[in-house]
Amino acid sequence: PGLYVREHVLPRGLTVTEAAKRMGVGRPALSNFLNGNAALSPAMAVRLERTFGANRDELLDLQTRFDARGATDGRRAITAATYAPSVLAIRAREIEAWAGRIEARQELGALVRRLVNSTGRDLSKVDFPAHDHAERHGWDGEVVASAPTPWIPEGESGWELSCNARPSDKANDDFARRVKSVPPRERKARTFVFATPRDWPGKSAWVNEKARLGVWNAVRAHDASDLEQWMEQSVPVQIWFAERLGRPVDGYRSLSRFWAEWASAAEPALSPQLFAPAVERYSERFRAWLAESPARPFTIAADSRDEAIAFLACLMGREGGDDGAGDRGIVFDNPDALHRLASAAPGAFVAVAGTREVEKALSGFCRNIHCVVPRPRNSVDLTGPPVDVVLDLPGHEDFRNALEAMGIRRGKADRLAVESARSPTILRRRLSVVPGVLEPDWGRDREAAGKVIPAAMIGAWHAASRADREIVSLLADADADYEHVESGVAEMLRLDDPPVWSIGQYRGVVSRLDALFATAPFVTEADLDRLFLVAEYVLSESERWMAAVYGKLRDHSNALRRGIHATLILLSEYGPVLFDKRLGGEIEGRVSDLVRKLLSPLDMQRLLSLEADLPALAEAAPRAFLDAMEEDIRRDDAAVVQLMKPVDSGIFGSRCSRTGVLWALECVAWNPVYLPRVVEILARLSYRPTDDNWVAKPENTLLSLFRFWMPETAASVEQRMRALEGLVARHPEIGWSVSLDMARGPRASVAFPNYRPKWRGDPSSAGRPITPEEGDRFIRKSRDVCLNWPMHDERTLGDLVESLEELDDPARQAVCKLLDRWSDEPQSDQAKESLRERIRRCTFARGFHTSVAAGRIRQAMAKLEPADLVVRHRWLF
Repeated sequence: PGLYVREHVLPRGLTVTEAAKRMGVGRPALSNFLNGNAALSPAMAVRLERTFGANRDELLDLQTRFDARGATDGRRAITAATYAPSVLAIRAREIEAWAGRIEARQELGALVRRLVNSTGRDLSKVDFPAHDHAERHGWDGEVVASAPTPWIPEGESGWELSCNARPSDKANDDFARRVKSVPPRERKARTFVFATPRDWPGKSAWVNEKARLGVWNAVRAHDASDLEQWMEQSVPVQIWFAERLGRPVDGYRSLSRFWAEWASAAEPALSPQLFAPAVERYSERFRAWLAESPARPFTIAADSRDEAIAFLACLMGREGGDDGAGDRGIVFDNPDALHRLASAAPGAFVAVAGTREVEKALSGFCRNIHCVVPRPRNSVDLTGPPVDVVLDLPGHEDFRNALEAMGIRRGKADRLAVESARSPTILRRRLSVVPGVLEPDWGRDREAAGKVIPAAMIGAWHAASRADREIVSLLADADADYEHVESGVAEMLRLDDPPVWSIGQYRGVVSRLDALFATAPFVTEADLDRLFLVAEYVLSESERWMAAVYGKLRDHSNALRRGIHATLILLSEYGPVLFDKRLGGEIEGRVSDLVRKLLSPLDMQRLLSLEADLPALAEAAPRAFLDAMEEDIRRDDAAVVQLMKPVDSGIFGSRCSRTGVLWALECVAWNPVYLPRVVEILARLSYRPTDDNWVAKPENTLLSLFRFWMPETAASVEQRMRALEGLVARHPEIGWSVSLDMARGPRASVAFPNYRPKWRGDPSSAGRPITPEEGDRFIRKSRDVCLNWPMHDERTLGDLVESLEELDDPARQAVCKLLDRWSDEPQSDQAKESLRERIRRCTFARGFHTSVAAGRIRQAMAKLEPADLVVRHRWLF
């Protein structure tokens, strides 16, 4: 009935708003009726008769027949999204004018795809090629929807799109071509839909004519008027299309526009492949959050706010994603725009904080709207919600591939990797053709940069801590006048793109990497000397693990300590590029010397004092850290070995003091270069059983480095296999346990992720599942090690027997041969009894009797039984 009234009762060209005014009804009520979301009421029929001369009796009869058919044909009722008031009213005449542009042919598919994704329900397939793929052969669009809407048919539908000025001609051609190319059986299960941004007066007659042919399940058509009404249901599409029309949009942008502006500031434009590993890693986590009702913001930490939003654009609009999430993202640049859209269309979009002011305003909407909050990837996060995504720097190979996709040759790509530290934010600056992006305004002013240097050196500090203020004043060379530093921070905060932040009593720099690279030309040797001086002073500050009991608490804030950690790591990684040539020093060597000094002499008290610092020190100077561990572990009274003792569960033993050392070793092991050294240290620490309830144990960390189904190192499968061979050769007892565990394959056991480096790029492309072929190769390698063990005894054979159900048939047969060979050789009665007992336990195990090797295993046990016991246990065979 609504379609009939729209086509045969309302005057052509009359908008829904104007018709509602003439009839004296609300626009939503009339729109819902015309779009099939509400039935015709007697009152509405009377108003249509009085206003437009319709026959109310015929209309009510049509509604009655329609309702009766809907009750008998078993089809689902048409659904639609909650009515969304037009934030940007897009008129049919504007859509038709846009259709005459050249780019409309490339973007029409994107428009319809966004409309389908943002208003559809229960969509299992949405495919509308656009832009570079707009001329792809086949359907212009395909949709599979379990729930129909006024614009999207239920079930399968094939869409043909055209900007042709004569839509009827193109519609007839597409209809005839699809009838020939699509088999009759498929046509009967599919709806043919033709969509055009042109005004098409004869649309209804064409639909009726084609529907009578009966060659498709149904025939539908949408023209500019339909697209106008459809667009009214989607605020994100209104914004996206208004940007195409060149309309001024104040205070908000679509995610796609943000990405285009952010990426195109560089020459060549940045590639989404820069974020490909991170998108793959975090996509499922983001989908899960988006599927839940709004409750908390989704937080993304990156080198800059813009980088975090650029990653979000890739995450929400990644290639092949059919959930339409990317079509709903809107970046807000001022709180007023957020209030306007959130009030007009709550729940219709995903709000992204483009500025600090918007981030504060989101607190009032996060329970009604899905909100995304970008944050600086800094060393302190004290007030915001837990961080959901921390963007690692792209790995060397991933970064090189992304630049090659941008048309940059490998030689230049390698140079840019060094110059930008593989940070997308800094890479954008290096490749920018826009002066404002190439270098921040404050970065061109020596005096302004000087005010940022203290913050760039330490990252963050507590302004109310006297000890922190003294450190910052010393770095600023302000003669202990901290107010000079505070005034500099206040002045920087007034900039359009402030490099620093201030939250309560805490101060800090927005982007560690960006600030470090921007201030590097102004950093002097005296600045670096002061930095290493305060780093040694702060990190040498003693804190025993029972400091709260003894009343010996550290004076400096954790924010300051973590900031110094990050600075040492960044200087070790990028200092040689930034400072060595200009200042003539060896920054990496100075960091290593400082770490050696902090760890010397390595005794129990020092390990307990530096427990929380050890992972950062290992990341800053991995060689120096491993040197200290290896030197200590060679001593008879090694402090590290003593630290591995079991932890009591009493009130005074509730803290696991070995966690810092193990996390530090896990951190270093991400780098394949150091994997063999870490394996050696962990093997030596694993000889003494750590029998307590804590997960942090050297044997667990050692297993995690070889666990192929959840790798916790960037080392390849081949590198891990070589490390396993070395472990077996040097530490057979430990190597046997690891090899047997890996030979059993993936099991339903709990595995916890290891500590990951905070700033180095070692794990950026690691930790993802390996291919099935690689996994099979590693299992075969582990099984070969176990089966070819040089000296099998009752213990190793018993381990293999107990693992039979987790081995494949060839490995089981090999175990049987080993048992036969061993039982045929002279063995002690004690060894025979030990192996016999383990075989008995296996024969009673559930499922063992179905094993193809069960019979041979029992035969082997018969060889081990004394003659008088064979008869007694005959029932087993």
